Parts: sequence; structure tokens; C-alpha cells
Amino acid sequence: MLGNNIYYPDDDDKTVKCGKIVGYTINEEGFAVYTIKDGEKYIVLHAALCSDDEKAAAEHLKKMVETNRLIKEIQNEANDKIDALLLELRGSPEYEHLTIKAEKKKA
Repeated sequence: MLGNNIYYPDDDDKTVKCGKIVGYTINEEGFAVYTIKDGEKYIVLHAALCSDDEKAAAEHLKKMVETNRLIKEIQNEANDKIDALLLELRGSPEYEHLTIKAEKKKA
């Protein structure tokens, strides 16, 4: 296992990449994780998402991209609901021009 090539999904690039397993541990949530060296960078990723088969890693990538999209959608909906509740509780910001939302409008 250590030193072997492993294929892993890269959600940022939406590609499957290959690196060397340089570490294996159990994280605080009880999941097996690999530390993967890919060129000059190190990635720590759940072992369940990695594979010694490139096609299997590509399947993990498809699932990962879709799952992360759904998670982001749920997070955005929840954040909107929380913002509405906080607005109801506290009212509008006194210094709205100094908020993050105001800074985003400038850009």
C-alpha cells in the first residue's frame, strides 16, 4: 500500500489524478484516509474515494461532483433561511455599506 500509485478524484479540477500513497491513518471521525503525494503537493483524502483503478476513481469523481453540488445547494438554502431569521431578530444592519454583501456588489 505505502508507496503505491493511487487514483483519486479532484473536485476542484473535475479530473482524476494519480499520486503515491505516503501515509495511511484513521481520522477523528473514524474514516480511513490516505496522504497522497502528487508532484510537490500533498493531499489527504478519504480512502473510500481512492482506487488503484482509474475507472473506479472516475466513478467516484462523478458521485463527488454531484454530491458536492447538492451539499452546496442545501447550504445556500439553509444560509438564506438563517439570514432571514437573523434579520427578523436583529433588524437591518446599521452600517450596511461595510458588510460583505456590499463589498461583493462593488466587485
